[in-house]
Order: sequence, then structure tokens, then C-alpha cells
Amino acid sequence: MRGGRRARRERRDPGRRTPEHRASGHSSPERHTSKRHTSRGLASGRRGSGWAARRGVAALTGAELRVVRLVAQGLANRETAAALFLSPHTVDTHLRHACAKLGVNSRVELTRQVLAHEPPAP
Repeated sequence: MRGGRRARRERRDPGRRTPEHRASGHSSPERHTSKRHTSRGLASGRRGSGWAARRGVAALTGAELRVVRLVAQGLANRETAAALFLSPHTVDTHLRHACAKLGVNSRVELTRQVLAHEPPAP
């Protein structure tokens, strides 16, 4: 077998576009699609019920929702972390992801969205 860099790359990834193919302007060649990907709908570009398909508070994961609920009650990140037995960094990560999913930029906006979705507990 020949051992050049291009030959190794082609053996490793036969569907990869070559420089000549890129220059021709044609779309990329078909890649091998396994049955596993086809049965999950991934080969056709469809996704499952990921967060992008859902909107609003329904897009949040369970962990993000638990963190957001405590923050909406007025707890600081450290207090939320202690209440949920998490690190403050994990709480911050969950908050950043929740804010991105909800399209908000502040804790106040986040609290408004959560309270609009579910009224405060008595």
C-alpha cells in the first residue's frame, strides 16, 4: 500500500472532498450512512426532540430548570449550588445555557420567563 498523507486520509475517510473536487464546485460526494443513523433519522438531517425543536421553558433540561427555579426565588449562585449540592461553576453553566435557550440576558428576564410559565409555589 502506498503511504502518502492523501492516501492515508482517503482510506480513513473515503467521503472526504478532495482539493480537485472542491475546485470543481460540485457538492460533496455521498458518505456512507449506517443503518443506525438512518433509523434515528440522523442521515436525513432530521433531529429528535432536541431543545431547538422546543421553545421557552420547555426547552430546558431538568438540571437547568431546577437551577432556574431557585434563581427565580432570589438565591445567589453559591446558595443555589449549596442547595442542589453542585459547584458554583456548574450552576453558572446551567444558567448560561438556560439564558441562551430562552433568549434572555439577565436574571430578571429569566425570572420573568419562569414566573410566566409556572406561578410561584405558595
